[in-house]
Amino acid sequence: MPDGVAVQAGDRVRILGDIPGVGPVAITTLWVVDSFDNGIALASPEGPPTGIPQPGYAARIDTSAPMVPAGLMPSPQALSLYLAAQELVRGRETAQAADLYRQAADMGHPGAMTALGVMYSFGRGVAQDDLQALAWQERAARSGEVHAMVRLGLIHAVGMGTPTDFATAARWFTQAGDLGDPTAMLFMFLLYEDGKGVPKDFALSLEWLKRAADNGNILAQYYLGEAYMDGEDGILPKDPSAGERYLLMAAKAGQSDAMDELSDYYEQRNPAESRRWLQAAQQAGRTRDYLQDPRCLAPDECYRAH
Repeated sequence: MPDGVAVQAGDRVRILGDIPGVGPVAITTLWVVDSFDNGIALASPEGPPTGIPQPGYAARIDTSAPMVPAGLMPSPQALSLYLAAQELVRGRETAQAADLYRQAADMGHPGAMTALGVMYSFGRGVAQDDLQALAWQERAARSGEVHAMVRLGLIHAVGMGTPTDFATAARWFTQAGDLGDPTAMLFMFLLYEDGKGVPKDFALSLEWLKRAADNGNILAQYYLGEAYMDGEDGILPKDPSAGERYLLMAAKAGQSDAMDELSDYYEQRNPAESRRWLQAAQQAGRTRDYLQDPRCLAPDECYRAH
């Protein structure tokens, strides 16, 4: 719905569903507003979304959300192709999936563009081609796909199919981070910490790190927990309580380095808890590379120069 539009009970509206990896998708069924208060509308569908009675459907619509330009909304045909391609990927039929992703991408589906770019980066269902990967991620990112912005930032940061360009990487990471992507936030922490593509600014790097950690990035939670344990003169006060909290977040998500840190932290304070985390770290083994290396977005998706 357009930004700032007020509605009232009884109005018939069409809404968008924001599907991760797909983007905003128009829901065909019209919805009827039940109530409207302080910019939030509650609505129910006129008819069951699947044609089968399904009681309990309701939507909470934030009418202050910006309107998505019609040209960026995937068509139902493009969405069907995209979802079919995902099923093929799950069945390891990557060549057929790549063909369907391409058809959906040619229809303007940003998620399909991103997925096709990934296939070119890692040679799945198509011949590995860094230039094609770059082109598809650029197209998707310029269509507003946040996951493509992150991947495009990585491509420029490591130099896959293009010279290393940290300034361009920082622009894409900033845009994705401002849209709420925690991986992009982590990269902005790293860039500001090292002064790559942006001026070196440790205070600003910590702001990005905290945003990444608070938005669920496991590696950021580990880094921030360590930072609070040690403190940074004039920038971050030493705060073991906060450090413990962030290390627990990371450890409970499987980060074995955080488990080791907690074991050391509890050694004098709570020996039983120290032993528990030490045993957990030993059982977990070394944190898997893709959870340790921010360039890895998945176990088999690590962006590194060839």
